[in-house]
Order: sequence, then structure tokens, then C-alpha cells
Amino acid sequence: MKALFYYLRRYKTATLLHLLGLSMALAAFYLFMTQVKYNNTFNHSLKDYQRTYRVECREDSKWYPSLPAPLKELWGQIPHIEEITLNKCGAVPLNIKVGENLFQTGLSTIDKNTLDFWGIHLLPGSNSWKEQPDGYIISESLARQIFGTENPVGKKFAIPQWNSENLTIIGVCQDFAENCSFENGLFQCYQESWFQSMSEWNNEIYLRLDNPENKEQAEKEIGKLYKERFGEETKLQFRLIPMDRAYFEGSAYADKGNESLVYVLQAASIFILIIGLLNFTNFSLAQTPVRMRSINTRKVMGSTTASLRLGMILENVFWSVVALIGAILLILLFQKSPECMKLVSGNISLQTHGGLVCITLFATLGIGVLSTLFSSWYATSFPPALVLKGSFGLSPRGKMLRWTMLTVQFIVAFVMTLYVLVMTGQTHYIFNADYGFNKDEVLYAQLPYEALSKKDYLRQEITKLPFAENCSFAESVLGSTDGYMSWGRGSGEHNLSFFALCVDEHFLKTMNIKIVEGRDFNQHDRQGAYILNRAMVQKYPWIKLEQPIGQDIEG
Repeated sequence: MKALFYYLRRYKTATLLHLLGLSMALAAFYLFMTQVKYNNTFNHSLKDYQRTYRVECREDSKWYPSLPAPLKELWGQIPHIEEITLNKCGAVPLNIKVGENLFQTGLSTIDKNTLDFWGIHLLPGSNSWKEQPDGYIISESLARQIFGTENPVGKKFAIPQWNSENLTIIGVCQDFAENCSFENGLFQCYQESWFQSMSEWNNEIYLRLDNPENKEQAEKEIGKLYKERFGEETKLQFRLIPMDRAYFEGSAYADKGNESLVYVLQAASIFILIIGLLNFTNFSLAQTPVRMRSINTRKVMGSTTASLRLGMILENVFWSVVALIGAILLILLFQKSPECMKLVSGNISLQTHGGLVCITLFATLGIGVLSTLFSSWYATSFPPALVLKGSFGLSPRGKMLRWTMLTVQFIVAFVMTLYVLVMTGQTHYIFNADYGFNKDEVLYAQLPYEALSKKDYLRQEITKLPFAENCSFAESVLGSTDGYMSWGRGSGEHNLSFFALCVDEHFLKTMNIKIVEGRDFNQHDRQGAYILNRAMVQKYPWIKLEQPIGQDIEG
């Protein structure tokens, strides 16, 4: 131990730099692996996720989870399906008013059995939609945010943008886990009339099989029943996506997972540990020539070779543990920074990831042992008399080892730097690519319900502002999501499905979207007029200008 602190005082800067480097490597390893765990366990908190599936359909190449609600009842009769449920695609962002306070949340429309389907229980004292189908259920975290420790059941609230008042909270449910496909917030129940519409393809249907081995059979039955009900000429295909894979499919609004990125994070975690190991090994080897005289002096004084080697290993283990403590401090500082926490997903606290903390501890001890194995063997492998005659440096083999480690460190660092540059280029492309509309000089605001009847007045006043060239209104923010309302039109060979964004006649001018064929909207196009993008025209070449694109699909 005396020798340990002696070399710390003598080589203070080098020692502290190597400790800081290992601390940063261990902290980065832990943070990267929390993100790997977050992604790989996505939807694992849901009830029976191993045999629960999302139904998706396609007409050509791209799969979609958007389906009409009546299909739930149609497919519920399939023998291998134990249970089936559905919800509207995505949660609607809105503000709810409780007393004089506004709270931002999301409103999810779900079936009566959806919460129970996913294993989300109502808290004691809550009512269900069976007793009060018009009531609202609130998640536990939102209830705590709004009402604190007070019981919210029976409380009234309003949704100003919909001009809805005296809405009642009938229950409080457990929270969904953060890494799952469903949001916490406010929940409303499906109305019975919604189960009759085959034209609204904006529902996600989920089902649970009796056995995962029956997946292919269930897919065949789903397609068979659909054709029997809506005609053999349909081109729709159906598939079942396991819930533990849904996050990586990219089909639904909540599918934001990137499996390639998970593999990159895993590889980066391993590379970081390798760099930390090589760095610490290099540090240990650099000390070896200086320490050989004192080590062999102790050998002459009676210390055994095994005890000397063990002592050197324990010294490095001690320093690696010190580096681990430094890594913990870095992680705690990372947690306290709101800006840093925006870079990660989920809870990264040490208490939440006990298994990962143990893995990091074992990795730390492994680095401490492995980094000094060669130097401890090398420093004690020569006769003491030879070493005590004068200074002693590394042999050609030892020097070759150091140069090899430096080369590996350089290659790994170069690869990671190259990856960072590629990601920087991708980020630059995302923010600077031409999306076909004006994304940099447009401001938007969410209007309350009572303002919707005053749009002409608002436009008139806004366009008077010296910096405002134009003003328009739209149902959603263009580019804010991967999909919008899903509509189905036509039948037979002219059956089509598409995303629709409802806008006013000034929208294309405001967003600087060019008309390449046909004309722009005018004030007489409030119903039944469409402007299609090129992708849809290429997908459905039979669509012609100034001709109906098809009637609603009849259910």
C-alpha cells in the first residue's frame, strides 16, 4: 500500500488521467447498456407479451397497423385467439382544465377490456366503464401530478379546446411502463357506434393466442375471414407482430426503435471496456521498469514471487475500484443534469439496474486483474541479481506488446470517431434536408375549441403583422408524426387506403408546397376535394384529376 501511494505522489498527473479515463469508460459502458436494456425489454412489462400480437395489413409493400374497428368482432371468433382488444392509433395531445389550472397530457381511446388485457389494474375505489361508459380513467402518475394525494375519483375537469366541460374521472389505473408502446395520461372508452364504421382505418388491434406456435394458423384465419366478409378480390395481406418485436418494426406511431442502433450501442460498450483495459494495461506496463528494482529488492528480502504478483494485481484492482467510484459520481452528475437526461431514455438510476451494476462491478474487477497480469509476471520473472545491477527496461517482447496495445487503441478510437462523424452527418441531413415544405420559417400554435369558429378573424389579424406573410389552419402539425388520419376509399380493384391531413385553402401557400399538376384549393373546396402527393399517384395510377377517387368502403 505504501508503494501504491508513493507512485501516486510521484506520477500524480499520469495516475489521475488514467483513473479519469477508466471512470469515463465505466460510466459510458453503464449508460450505453441502460439504453440497450431499455430497447431490448420494450413491451416486456405488458401481460403475456410472449404470446400477444399486433395485427398489421398491407396492400403493396408497406405494413400498417391501422385497421377498422369492426374487425375486432370478426376476428374474435378465431379458435386460437384467447382475447382481443383495440385502441385508436396514438394519443391525442391536449390540455385538461382542473379548477383554474391547465395540465398537458394525452388522451387515448381504448376498448373496455384494454387495461385488463395489458395487465393494468384499476386502483381501489375506482369504477369501470361497465358502470359509467362515458367517464374517464386517469393514469396514476397524472393523478398524482394534478391531485397530489387527494382521491381523484368523481372529480370534474374540462377540455377547453373541445369546449367540453363537467367531464368525470371515474377511476385511476396503474401506469404503463415507460418502455412500452402505450402512453400514460387520460383514457376514454370506445363508443358503440365506432364499431360500425369500416371507413375509419385508425385503430390498432391486438390479440393474444393460446400458444405462439399457432401464429401462422391464426394469420391464415385472419386473412380468410376478411376475404369471406369483404370479397375474394381484396389484395390486403395480414400478419401478426409479436409485442417484443413491435417497437422495432416502424409500422405504428410508437415504433421508434432502431435495432441497428442497439447493436451499435452494444459494440460501443464492449469497445469502451477494451479501450479502458488496454489503457490501464499500458499504464501498468509503463510503471514496470521503474518498479522492478523495488520489487526484486523485496524478493531478495524474502517475499515470494506469488505474493509479489498478487500484491501488484491487488494494487491495480484497488485503482480500478477507485475508478468505479469515480464512474458512479459521473453517473450521478449526469442524472442531475436535465440537458444530459434528454440524451437517454428511461430511468438510469443505479437502484433500478441492480443487475447492470453487478456486471459493471465485475467488469471493473476484471479490468483490474487483466491489466496487470503481464506486468506482474514480467516484473518478477528475472533473477534479482540481474535487476539490481542497474536500470532495467522492457524487453523487445514487452515493447512490442505496448506498441500493439497502442495500435489497437488507436484503431478502436478511429472507428468510434468515424461513427460519430457519420452520425453527425445524419443529424445534419435530418435538420437540413429538403422536406418539400417550409419547415424553418413557420410558427404554429394549438387553438382552443372556442377559437375554431373565429378562424377568419384570426387570419385577418395575423396577416396584418409585418412579419407574417400568410396564415392557415390544419388538423395536425405537418411533419410532427409518421402518420395522420387513416382513411379507406373505393372498392374492388379501386380500393385504396391513405393518410389524410385536413387543411384549409391557404395551407399549401403557407407551407410553400408547390402544385405540379392541377390546381390549389379554393374556398369552395371545403368538402370532397383532395390534393395528392406524387407517391400516392404513383401507387394508384388509375386516379385521375377532377374525378372521384372512390366512395367510402361499406362495412
